[in-house]
Amino acid sequence: MVRLQGLPRGHLQEVALRALVFLAGAALGLLVLLPLPWWGWDSDNLISALWTLNGQSYAEVVRTVGTLDAHPPLYYLLYKAWMTAWGFGHLTAGVPDAAVPLPHLLAVLFFALLSGGVALAAHDLLGPWAAFGALGLLFMFWDTPWAFSLRMYPLAAALVTLGAWAYLRGRAFAGSLFGLLALYTYYLSGYALVPFALYRLLQDGKERGFRALLPFAPYLLYLPWLPWLFHQVRAGHSYPHLRPPPEELFLYFWQKWPPGVVALFLLLGLVAAWRAPRARPLLALAVAGPYVWYFTSLLLNTVLARYNFVFVGPLVLAGAAGLAWAPRPARWGASLLLFAAGLFWVHLSRPYWPYWDMVTQARIAERFVERGVPFVLDRWGGGYATMLTFVAPGLKDKQEVLTTGELWRYCGDPRSLLAYREWFLPAEESLVHRLMLCRRRWHEVHGTNTFTLFLLPPLRR
Repeated sequence: MVRLQGLPRGHLQEVALRALVFLAGAALGLLVLLPLPWWGWDSDNLISALWTLNGQSYAEVVRTVGTLDAHPPLYYLLYKAWMTAWGFGHLTAGVPDAAVPLPHLLAVLFFALLSGGVALAAHDLLGPWAAFGALGLLFMFWDTPWAFSLRMYPLAAALVTLGAWAYLRGRAFAGSLFGLLALYTYYLSGYALVPFALYRLLQDGKERGFRALLPFAPYLLYLPWLPWLFHQVRAGHSYPHLRPPPEELFLYFWQKWPPGVVALFLLLGLVAAWRAPRARPLLALAVAGPYVWYFTSLLLNTVLARYNFVFVGPLVLAGAAGLAWAPRPARWGASLLLFAAGLFWVHLSRPYWPYWDMVTQARIAERFVERGVPFVLDRWGGGYATMLTFVAPGLKDKQEVLTTGELWRYCGDPRSLLAYREWFLPAEESLVHRLMLCRRRWHEVHGTNTFTLFLLPPLRR
């Protein structure tokens, strides 16, 4: 078992110190992501709103998620409770401005939970110096500045981190509770936690035999969700057409830190595994999680590359453990340097322009529609049409998803047109793109990397 280091005597002092470390890490995680971005929601956030804030009860939220989504329901239930607590539990009449930043704030709070868990686990398993190194690596992770838009992933990563910490500390029941919540948040949590759970079971089984299985009983509470999980797989919500090759997992992590960081800490980890015995379990189990996913995916590829945020907690802990072999001054110096670099990196990488912002675009479109301007969308935009009308009900029944037949009618329409171009579609598949070429003139009204509103002026005679 990984040895606890540097804690004061007395149970109360120990609990107080752990609480202080956790709160300090959480506060740092919150501060590095504030202020919240000013822009609105992307499609993922709008899906969450559609499935939770359209007047559904909590039971209906569970059924909707089980029927239509590729994720478990815990995030959606927390999302609904959070929005309801602020007075926005029912948004059937549109999305008010005050409701827009709240899902972002919820995701940032989940990230604060992750950073607190990372600080606590690193401090408790390795020593005070490691909390700075692990947080620095977490803040240096490329997805961290975008944590406000990651929905359930920061929460799942936080629960995985706390579960891994509990298993390593010999608290199998607590680890299983965190693991159960993680599985109800995000399916890949199991891949990340299986090595830690098996390690705990093997360690405890040497002394307790079959009784070592009892602390894992909380996982039985996952059985009621299994029918919904099987339904999601049968219904195609695992999105096989979008799955990357399994090797993308390793490329994902290689590219998510600044150049050279992963290679350096792989080398340091090998040295630590040789010279720092107390760090070996953490190093081996953290790295084992992605490999469990990889070998499973050779048979059944189950994930998009962006979903792998769930592994980040154990991996940054393993990165900090790579310094465990160094002398004390070197450990502290390297950890503080990593921490400073992480703070600088997350500040430098803050997104100052939205990847997409369907709230702002829906409101702009509604103003044009109110003035009688026809609004047309790409033929794959039917689902997005529903999201736009959720934000701005004035668009309902006043927008048209283009078909080939309608394309030529609008091409010769003498009026101004508002067009919504979906950049996921290549030019040859986008009817809006063809309409723009037919009309020959256009002005960008509101653009992002995924969707852009264009105004097509009247045809010249």
